[in-house]
Amino acid sequence: MSESRPAKRGRANLAGDAHVPNNEALTAQLSPSEINSQELRKEVNELNRNQLANIVLKAAESHRDVAAHVHDIVEAIREKERSRVINFDYESKDVWMQINVRYKTMSGSKQYEVAGDVWHYVTRSMKFIAGQCGPFGNRQTRFNGLSTLRKIGKTICLSSTDIVGHEVQKQFQWDQTLEDCMKRIVSGMSEDERKAIRQDESSAEALWPKLVELKKLARGRCIFNELDKVLDLIECGEGRGGDGEDEGEDDYENDQEEEDHCDRGDYFPQEAYLEDNDDYDEFTSDESDHGFAF
Repeated sequence: MSESRPAKRGRANLAGDAHVPNNEALTAQLSPSEINSQELRKEVNELNRNQLANIVLKAAESHRDVAAHVHDIVEAIREKERSRVINFDYESKDVWMQINVRYKTMSGSKQYEVAGDVWHYVTRSMKFIAGQCGPFGNRQTRFNGLSTLRKIGKTICLSSTDIVGHEVQKQFQWDQTLEDCMKRIVSGMSEDERKAIRQDESSAEALWPKLVELKKLARGRCIFNELDKVLDLIECGEGRGGDGEDEGEDDYENDQEEEDHCDRGDYFPQEAYLEDNDDYDEFTSDESDHGFAF
């Protein structure tokens, strides 16, 4: 009787992956009922924004239903933005209070110390407004945002009667946050929106005359040096980047008369502030604690 031969043994897998399935095989083995949703959510929460975006993009490229779902969600978000009108008056009021009221009773040295914080508060407010006025938002929201930034700009121009206002104003000799935020909003406007603003000169209360007024006020204080480009963007749909060479001789002479204020850093009298600031009555209040604390 012949002896049976032992079964042939397989070669050792020196790579060490003999029993490790590849990702495709693993994916195929997992049915929806076997996926632990809680564990999956924990893993998803560990991913950063870019990683999540890449996963969704790959899934959408491979599966039409995923792409359609992404499109539907984005459209729902945009429709919600289009149907919502935001009024930013509270932001301009807060800025006015921060600059003119909140720190009024402090000593000069204390006001000087907090002036930097107030400036940061003002620029954060500007950026917040611009962030709410994107191209997919409601057109009235964009108009309101631009109008409110104009009010904030005028407040800064006329608020140099104490140390806080004066120091904040000086920051905008180089800081271009206001102009950048305005350009961001205007860039998201349609041609019809820009044309409606530019052609509305029905009264001094219309937005375009007020923007022109702001440019003149800012020029006399050597602040907001990019406002020309904002107005160009409204008029032409793109910034010409000009330096105002086409302006009349009268404007040039007025510039020369007002330029000394920039060099001396003069304080403007309170009477002039109250006379020029058409927003003052709206903002005066016995409650000097409006706005957010730093």
